[in-house]
Amino acid sequence: MNIKDLIIPMIFATLVVVGVRYYYSGSQASTSDGSSATSFTAPKTKQEYEPLNTEVDFIDTPRTAPEQITDVETPWGHLAFSTDGGTLKQLTFKRIIDGKEQLISTMDTGETQQEDRCFLVALQAKTPYFYTLVDRKYTDDAIELRYEAIIDGGRIAKAFVVHKNKYQVDLKIDLNASSPVQPRVFFPAPFMKHIDASDSISAVLVNRHDVFEKIARASVDEQAGWYAPTLFGSDSRYFAYAIVKDPALFTKRAYYKFAGQKGLISILEGAPVEQATSWTLSFYMGPKESHAFIPVDPRLEQTMEYHGLLAPVSRVLLAVLNWLFGYVHNYGLAIILLTFLIKLVLLPFSLKGEQSMKKQREFQKKVAYLQQKHKANPELLNQERNELMRKQGIGGMLGSCLPVLLQIPIFFALSKILNNSFELYQAPMLWIPDLSVSDPLYILPVLVAIFMVLNALISNDSQQMLTGIVMALVFGAITASMSAGLAIYLGVSVLAGIIQTKVLRMLNIA
Repeated sequence: MNIKDLIIPMIFATLVVVGVRYYYSGSQASTSDGSSATSFTAPKTKQEYEPLNTEVDFIDTPRTAPEQITDVETPWGHLAFSTDGGTLKQLTFKRIIDGKEQLISTMDTGETQQEDRCFLVALQAKTPYFYTLVDRKYTDDAIELRYEAIIDGGRIAKAFVVHKNKYQVDLKIDLNASSPVQPRVFFPAPFMKHIDASDSISAVLVNRHDVFEKIARASVDEQAGWYAPTLFGSDSRYFAYAIVKDPALFTKRAYYKFAGQKGLISILEGAPVEQATSWTLSFYMGPKESHAFIPVDPRLEQTMEYHGLLAPVSRVLLAVLNWLFGYVHNYGLAIILLTFLIKLVLLPFSLKGEQSMKKQREFQKKVAYLQQKHKANPELLNQERNELMRKQGIGGMLGSCLPVLLQIPIFFALSKILNNSFELYQAPMLWIPDLSVSDPLYILPVLVAIFMVLNALISNDSQQMLTGIVMALVFGAITASMSAGLAIYLGVSVLAGIIQTKVLRMLNIA
């Protein structure tokens, strides 16, 4: 038996095993279909037998005072708290882009159901809805508001601590009742009204086995729950709301319920208590940016779209992009500079590739000459052609493909950040108002197609030229649905390739 007949199946089997192991290990860290271990195991306590409770029974008392709104200003956003439910009613984020302040609203519960308000504390018995603001404190690092309400045989107090220098809101609950009560905390998913149609809401959590899960809203099971998750909440394309700290172990169970067609409510359920009890819950409420996650909970970085094998490449590219933005103050220009920087890094491989392609063209000419010379002697033709291939070596053919092979993972890694990074949201450049969405005038797709046609026309091979023109038309159509940021990278990359090829030919390298 030829040894080649053994080696090839062994390599193939090894690749299959590695692929399967990678697939299953990756599926444990993140899932989109809710198929990971979310269901409850064998019950051990009375609480585990009880169904999930998503309803709220409010105390039926008339309003005695108008709703009081308390505005809280921080360097990162504007928050409006309400005496109705003692809840967070509005949340608007601030950011500076191109020297101008942008206000981005991700929450406005003014028209929602009472039980869907953010940080509503519901009780298994009657739940109070009308609270009184009893205190407010201002320090260098935080702003604190304290609300109180009367319940049957006792009171409930809620204090909100809004941190000024990080995207963190703490909820302190003091519960004192004459009979056993079981508290629950409700908070909604981020909601951006003007991109509602294109936004994507997901459940995000780290279960008690320290495994991160991300489940698309469409796959969330309202009957599924998690015991004592160490991180629990939801995210959208650009923002995340999640509980990240629970030192007093308030959360015994956590689950979700739907709100409207696209909303998702996170519910944290505590254990029944029979005496005065206090808890402090810390929540991350901010954009999906690495530098914002780190001061609160670095685990939240797993909510970002770049994960898996290419995640390190995406992180490096995003860091470089932000570094360039710090100098040019425009993300469009930063993308252009990043593209040329990538080309510069890949230049040694491109030079080798061009040299290999030059050798390939010479090889094809020699083969054509041999075919013409020995057309009457096929045996001698094969002998000399094999000898020519032996001298050329397979390395020459692989070398010509290396630049393209290296650009593929870079393109996919970059597409993750240019399509989903908050940095590019509403970042303008020339006629483009938002680099995170497609070009509204379709100028970039046309430019990409033109540059690819020009790239095909400089080819010395008529067959490659025809193939290149067809690919140009296909990529032009595909680019129309890409984010403008990614279209800029693609167009500039092709244009830089044309310039590079022209220069190398002038230097007689290609």
